[in-house]
Amino acid sequence: SDNGGEFINHHLVKHLHGREKPVAFTRSRPYRKNDQAHIEQKNYTHVRLWFGYDRYDNPEVVPLINTLCKGALNQLLNHFLPTMKLESKERVGSKVVRKYGETQTPLRRVLACAEVSAATKTRLRAEKQANNPFALTREVERQMKVIEANRRPAEA
Repeated sequence: SDNGGEFINHHLVKHLHGREKPVAFTRSRPYRKNDQAHIEQKNYTHVRLWFGYDRYDNPEVVPLINTLCKGALNQLLNHFLPTMKLESKERVGSKVVRKYGETQTPLRRVLACAEVSAATKTRLRAEKQANNPFALTREVERQMKVIEANRRPAEA
């Protein structure tokens, strides 16, 4: 959250910690008030581009959206759609010069990471081999049509 007291209060903290599966509720880093912009950027690329800005009022679409996000859309974003990652920022006079690394998919970043086990890397490579980006895109579009058709609750 944005650290505001209007959202974070004792009732919310009690609710989150009292759940069957407690939720870790964190704030942005101290003295880094611009952290929220980085979260919002991923919200744009991973949520807004696919679902738009409209409200989904029908609770029956929640399982459909979750299935899409955990399934075909997740595979497409992580295995086939590359992203840029900021490597450094340098102030030159009044301008900030940003340098980005090579554009890579999240999968390539994980495979290049030394801390990830060989078994996990093998599993991820097999997942990618089993998927076709064109088939995943068609599946995402098909599921989005179903979600859009059920977006509004049925009138009584």
